[in-house]
Amino acid sequence: MNAKGGWSVEMSLDNLPFGKRLKVVRVAQGLSQADVAQRVGISENRLCKFETGRAQPRPDELGRLRRLFNAPL
Repeated sequence: MNAKGGWSVEMSLDNLPFGKRLKVVRVAQGLSQADVAQRVGISENRLCKFETGRAQPRPDELGRLRRLFNAPL
């Protein structure tokens, strides 16, 4: 929680699993799964699996996600 009693995205992301961090960042940037999947060159189904923790991205996919969001994830 921040000083005003609200949650800070930066503070709360550190403890989240990868998939949840990915979804928080995607939603915060106003992007749909379809938008991200198309921009990163993966299927919506694969992105959904990342967000739900049923799959982990390969290094090349992770690099493209990091570049898209300009974040370490």
